[in-house]
Amino acid sequence: MPDGIPTARPNDSRNDTSVAAHCLGVFVRILTRIDPAGPVTLLVSGGVDAPCIADFDRTISAARRLGKDIMVDLSEVTVIDRFGLQYLFDLTNTGVVFVGCLPHVRRWLSEA
Repeated sequence: MPDGIPTARPNDSRNDTSVAAHCLGVFVRILTRIDPAGPVTLLVSGGVDAPCIADFDRTISAARRLGKDIMVDLSEVTVIDRFGLQYLFDLTNTGVVFVGCLPHVRRWLSEA
């Protein structure tokens, strides 16, 4: 189990793990779903800010080692600071796909 992300087992529809940290005074949780036939999906809830970027980066790195596409679901994010937004924008240039973004977050990611 590299960095908290389990390897997918055959015939297993998904494997879940999560990383949690306290950021922006808001608890952030990153739930990792591994679909053996599809991408790794990271469901992020809470806040994305400078203190949680290291945890986020470790989770992204572990997901990359699986050799799968990565989707980040931001539908449960409640707050993003400037550093978190820059980090997410940088991820857009690495092939990470964002889903579940509120319209203003989608606009920020395309304009950052």
